[in-house]
Amino acid sequence: MVLLCDGHAHLCNLEEIEERKNKYIKTALSGTTKEECERIEVLKKESSLFISTYGLHPWNSQKLSLDELMPYLEKVSVIGEIGMDSVWCDVPLSLQREIFVAQLELARKRNIPVVLHTKGQEKEVFSCIKSYSIPFLVHWYSCDNYLEQYKKKDCYFTIGSDVGWNTTVQNVVKTIDIKRLLVETDGWDALLWAAKERGQSQENDFSIAKALSNSIAYIAKIKGMTWEKTGEQIFYNFCQFYGEKV
Repeated sequence: MVLLCDGHAHLCNLEEIEERKNKYIKTALSGTTKEECERIEVLKKESSLFISTYGLHPWNSQKLSLDELMPYLEKVSVIGEIGMDSVWCDVPLSLQREIFVAQLELARKRNIPVVLHTKGQEKEVFSCIKSYSIPFLVHWYSCDNYLEQYKKKDCYFTIGSDVGWNTTVQNVVKTIDIKRLLVETDGWDALLWAAKERGQSQENDFSIAKALSNSIAYIAKIKGMTWEKTGEQIFYNFCQFYGEKV
């Protein structure tokens, strides 16, 4: 039996959380504010299905201080998502970079992995991480450039739910070894966004499990593998990166 895993997600609604529990979906939940981190801490106590990753997201880097999240960053086993973004936010890049590098230094000091956000700043983010020897997971990479640099650094990559139609994301699957691929939803709202981008309506059977299963199917097709073997490898990759028992 292939167990489903979600390599990167944000909290949304109770229905989504219950589905993850009922379908036994191992999930890495990203907390980017004190409130989110507290909610995730509660969920972790309720179920071992949930893993926490905490970090000051570039979108929030002008609203929050690093000190506010430091109690969570000092105890979490994976920092993220962190990075830089010039597409979906207008926070000064100099401030984003300062906060990003500070969190990289914390991860280096604690020798723990990092989940990266790179939107529009793929080149700059790589220049920041290239000297670090800690593991990196690149979240939903959707850029036609710089992929080879991240590949040579042996980064892991999460594949988003647009893999069925986004040729740039499909190229990530083609380029990166199956042993470095995970699947992600990015949370319920991101799934709805991806469906809207493709012109799909919200179906009654729209679900976290279905989205993850479909992503595995697309990866399997591109890699010339069975769904079962692909799902098993992705679950193993998830456990390897997040330090979970297989």
